[in-house]
Amino acid sequence: MASHMTEDPTRHHFDQLFPRGGMKAFEKYAERIKLDDLESVKRRRMWPAMVKRIQAVFDEIEHSPLAGHFGSFYLHPVVPDAYRHLPEGQYLAQLQLTCGLRMLGLDNLEKSEKHPQGVAKTLFEKDAALWLNQSPSGAVTVFMSPYSSAVLKMTEDNIILGMYSSPEKLTDKVIRQLFSTFFKYLSITSAHHQQSVRDYAWRLWLMYKDARTKKHEGFIKMVERLLLAAGAVACIWVIIPSAAAPGANAQAQQQPVNAGLQGAQASTQLERLCANKWLALAQPRQEDASRCSPSTPAQIPYR
Repeated sequence: MASHMTEDPTRHHFDQLFPRGGMKAFEKYAERIKLDDLESVKRRRMWPAMVKRIQAVFDEIEHSPLAGHFGSFYLHPVVPDAYRHLPEGQYLAQLQLTCGLRMLGLDNLEKSEKHPQGVAKTLFEKDAALWLNQSPSGAVTVFMSPYSSAVLKMTEDNIILGMYSSPEKLTDKVIRQLFSTFFKYLSITSAHHQQSVRDYAWRLWLMYKDARTKKHEGFIKMVERLLLAAGAVACIWVIIPSAAAPGANAQAQQQPVNAGLQGAQASTQLERLCANKWLALAQPRQEDASRCSPSTPAQIPYR
């Protein structure tokens, strides 16, 4: 009897999935995943050394009498109760620099069903924090959130300050730069501060650099924000000459009616651009909004 060659169905299926050279790609990317597994573990093991560097910088300010102006600082890991029995390195780590309550020296009227007329409550700021999240790959993302109170809160809940491929990228110099940015952000977002145009622009710039802005809004949104920033500059450009030359208005009144109408339309458009578009992105808003609990930053996922 003639022997019949039977075709291996598994081999046939593989040849369909992977044409000539497919086996090389299979081996190449299997090796890449293997390397990624090893490198991610290596990077996650760098976390404790990074924490020590941050702790060393924090030690310089922890007991400073100036820290009380911010509401005092507390540097601590954020570990959910479900992880407390696990060894370090078995879960994604998080480190947080928390600001304590900052008293504003004022009382606020708080209404409720029990007290419809309201009762006086001490007014304070809270929820400001700087925290670092670890990703499965070992990368580190740095967030910060502003002050919040019963009478004032910022439009942004939090901002990503930076994304670093490994903890070793957060050197002593980088840590000090992050702390400096955070302290400036706190001073600007406090209810006692009157934000200037420069402060608005700086906060807009931070929001523009936020990795989530670039990732999710894309090029169109990036261009839009740049145009809004240009609108802010135009606001300043219009305001300064007007203040410097009081006689400009009298000269403008001598122009033809049509030119005056065109100028009024242009001024209205510029005003809308400045007030409704640009400033609306960054200006704080007054509202009686309940904030998330202090443990909320631990729930913000790595992006």
